Amino acid sequence: MWAKEIFLGTKDSLNYFQAAKILMRSKDIHKPLILSICWTGFVFLGSLLCFSLILDPLLQIYPRIERLFTIFYYILWLFPLYFICFILNTFCYADIALSAFQQIHGQPKATALSISRRIAYEAHRGLIIGIYVMEVTFISLLPFSEILDLFLLSWLYSFYCFEYRWALEGKTINREISIIEHNSFYYFGFGLPFALITFWFPGLMGNGLWLLIFPVFMVTALISKPPSEKHTVRIPLFKFAHRVSSTLEVFLLKK
Repeated sequence: MWAKEIFLGTKDSLNYFQAAKILMRSKDIHKPLILSICWTGFVFLGSLLCFSLILDPLLQIYPRIERLFTIFYYILWLFPLYFICFILNTFCYADIALSAFQQIHGQPKATALSISRRIAYEAHRGLIIGIYVMEVTFISLLPFSEILDLFLLSWLYSFYCFEYRWALEGKTINREISIIEHNSFYYFGFGLPFALITFWFPGLMGNGLWLLIFPVFMVTALISKPPSEKHTVRIPLFKFAHRVSSTLEVFLLKK
């Protein structure tokens, strides 16, 4: 059963041809998609490749200048550029997801939230995901943790890809977590190709590649047919993150 679920998840994740058709079909998608590709692919990743393939080899003749130039290049150019790309892509992804969702499923079912409830929701979500990311980061520092780290990243990336779909369907963060935990083999299979693509690229290169290809996986999540909730044995992936975030929220509210 678990092997079949992993296979189905991977199969849905690799539906690139159908995703590309949807991305090309809607004119509303073209502008944010091109903007994302230009900034992430050409400007950011282009800057990284230019440094790695051209500037760094030339400067290796002068080691002191190379170290100084590398520090300033990263601090004054690459890090700010990555931050700009990250913020810009956040808006681009939202526009792409909405247009693609309307093509596939019709109008969103999400109900409008007040500003205060929206802030509370985003803070709650941010805490849970932030703590989960910290777990993954800590585990990645342990020796011989590559396989476990790949597993955890696959579930995290799968969550990111489906989050836009679930939000447009009106699901809460707790419902989203319940879905992915009760169908963990499927969502592991879905996130595995995405994790494998970026896993072997260190630092900013991997992050930039993640930003570049995310829209494709986000659309494959929109067109996929995941199993119904509580279809398989539950794996409490977010239990620790949820417990810690709830404890922090209670502590902060008491203040």
